[in-house]
Amino acid sequence: MKRMEDKEIFLIDANILITAKNAFYPFDLAMAFWEQLKYHIENKNIIILKKMADEIFKGTDELSEWLAQFDEKLFLNYSDSRILIEYRDVLQHLRDSQYYKESALMEWSRENVADPWLIAAAKAKGYTLITWEVSAGVRSIVNKSRNAKIYDVCDDMNVPCKNLYYMMRRLGIKL
Repeated sequence: MKRMEDKEIFLIDANILITAKNAFYPFDLAMAFWEQLKYHIENKNIIILKKMADEIFKGTDELSEWLAQFDEKLFLNYSDSRILIEYRDVLQHLRDSQYYKESALMEWSRENVADPWLIAAAKAKGYTLITWEVSAGVRSIVNKSRNAKIYDVCDDMNVPCKNLYYMMRRLGIKL
């Protein structure tokens, strides 16, 4: 895990922001949550992949407006050469894995699927990936899955993968 002065850096999945807005921390009730996220994004404790930001910008709601306040330079560009190498390795892992059908690889190979890019960026930069997605559970070589899960692929590739509450505790985000 990459540490700057022993500081863990977090790469967040779009589902973290979307679920926070829709289910747990709506802007009108929990602005303190969003202000603390803003602080940590601006101080580069929390990283947002440009591909994730672009996904959110497709919307026209409070979340896209909130995200638009950030300088675009704060978003991690996924065309970084180290990320591209890791992206290839993530797809190769799916291709070689005994747990996935070819359809899992085909799904993650689609241009608009961000999951492999998140894993690649976290691995390339040494970040902890933050997502709401959980493990598929016990995987089988007999009943191969057609759906890869971020958590499982991170586990396979030694990429730390945690949820929002883990990140909030590590960064001292309080409501």
